[in-house]
Amino acid sequence: MKRIILLLTVVLCPQFFLLQVFSKTDSDDSQIVITASRSWNSVAKEGKSITVVTEEDIKNSGKKTLADVLESVPGVIITRNGADGGLTNVYLRGGSRANVLIMVDGVRISDPMGIDKKCDISGIGVSSVERVEIVRGAMSSMYGADASGGVINIITKGAAKGVSLSGEAGSGRTFNGVLSAGTGSSFFSFSHSYANAISKAKQKSGEAPFDKDAYSNTAVSGRVKADISETASLNFVMNYTDSRADIDDGPSKDDPNRIYSTKLFTSKGEFSHSLFDWWTYRAGASCMFSERDDHDLADDLEPNSYVSLFRGSNMSAELISVFSLFNIDRVTIGFELLNEKGSSESYSVPPNMWDSKTEEKSVLTRSAFLHNALSIGVWSLNSGVRLDSHELFGSHTSWDASSSVSVPFTGTVFRVSAGTGFRAPSLDELYAVDYGNKDLKPEESLTYDAGIYQEFFKGFLSVDCSLFRNKYKNIIYYDIKDPNTFEGMYENGGKTSSTGLEATVILKPVDFLTLTYGFTTLRFPHSAAPVLKRPRNTHTASALVSFRGLNVMLMYLHAGARIDYGTQRLAPYHKLDLNARYSVNENFGISFRCLNITDADYEESYGYNTRGRSFYGGAELKI
Repeated sequence: MKRIILLLTVVLCPQFFLLQVFSKTDSDDSQIVITASRSWNSVAKEGKSITVVTEEDIKNSGKKTLADVLESVPGVIITRNGADGGLTNVYLRGGSRANVLIMVDGVRISDPMGIDKKCDISGIGVSSVERVEIVRGAMSSMYGADASGGVINIITKGAAKGVSLSGEAGSGRTFNGVLSAGTGSSFFSFSHSYANAISKAKQKSGEAPFDKDAYSNTAVSGRVKADISETASLNFVMNYTDSRADIDDGPSKDDPNRIYSTKLFTSKGEFSHSLFDWWTYRAGASCMFSERDDHDLADDLEPNSYVSLFRGSNMSAELISVFSLFNIDRVTIGFELLNEKGSSESYSVPPNMWDSKTEEKSVLTRSAFLHNALSIGVWSLNSGVRLDSHELFGSHTSWDASSSVSVPFTGTVFRVSAGTGFRAPSLDELYAVDYGNKDLKPEESLTYDAGIYQEFFKGFLSVDCSLFRNKYKNIIYYDIKDPNTFEGMYENGGKTSSTGLEATVILKPVDFLTLTYGFTTLRFPHSAAPVLKRPRNTHTASALVSFRGLNVMLMYLHAGARIDYGTQRLAPYHKLDLNARYSVNENFGISFRCLNITDADYEESYGYNTRGRSFYGGAELKI
């Protein structure tokens, strides 16, 4: 870490003198985001580390799933238990899965009945996505529990016009099809995908070949906006995903009969009204329903066949007022109600061999928050405080503060942020039969970071880097009592922390070429046990060529060594992908992509397969 900081200092400091002549950044040109402060604001005026992945970025990459899109974002680590629908985990800045809040159009999709409250994002596609906003750092003051390490908000399309039909087919009997239509005030999208390429589990012995595991996914998305008057409007958005995957029994353990299916439904309705130029308020309600079914039915109905069912829901209501004062200050006041429900059931087939059931449980959280965004000239200060009244764990206060300074003439942006958070145990962690623990305490966290953004030579080169540190206590973990059966229960651990450096470098030597490099380095100085699945070093790079309707992007990913599945060491790996798309005219385009060009044999999770070299071709028609 010290060597990296020293290297950056040596490289950057001499450039600041040159920047007086060669570079100047206009902060008004920076991207606009809504997630960081729950109202529109410029990235340059936020003290947090923010990445925005646009629709154009997604098209250039050729990625089809949210997991594929996120794996190239600094600070984000993605792991999958097998390709094509395998359980997918998201880690942000070295924190656990429970420390990142994932939302779709502002609706939280964290599963109350999931381990760590995690959300399996394997079924979330990006065909209807307008942009993805990733905010790293403490966000509990704005979004409460689960956002102690950051927020990922998937925002779907709403302003597109016309009808679009696209399709792609390729290796492993893979097919993706999308139909969408929009009027400018409404949008509808339907997509379906299928694959049957490889086994989820990776074969490590000379036994009979593992069977191929099929995967199918159907998704529907819709958005409607109605203007009631010049100052008032109604907005409604809905997303539904239905996935079905053949899975296996674990690392390198094949099962030809096990099926894992998920259903995820989210919707949100909101009324917005600007009473005055300086006062806007929003009142809305949202819901999330999640179903996960794990079926393992042997052909001859052996006694070890079983069915496991998990049901979870989040119902929320909010009232938010935004006051704009003197064009330099924006005050946001909000009130929220969140009701989380969940139940689970597992039983044997034939019946009466064994049965395990968690009756439906629920918990209510009442919240109030205050956020202030002050911007005076080149200086911006954002601060917030939130009071959560949890039905089981009482009142908790979270705060955060961030600041940015844009240096005139050079365009240098300095930013710093700090904040606290807490995470209440999930319903599964509290009440699950056999392994739940009603005596668990909430996790608490302290997060802070500092960063700098700089353009060199009028946009020829830009550098964005951040140093961060996350501290957690009362960590909730699964304590394995029997290593043979993995039976155990949830417990509170001690303290842990993660520190790191993340950076993005963008080089534009000519108008038609963009080169991007990013890396993240992590350290866990106070971890008594190995930190699973999170490599210490991750590198990404891409080269984009755009010329007369042709866009070609070459993408590189390197993940360092890491520990998984107890003490198994996974080797570092390199992956190279290519995507090319050509717009014949405004209404028709074709595409080609090749994944894992070098046919690298690697594992993201111990004992699970990843795809080898694969080829795909597609077309898009707009009417």
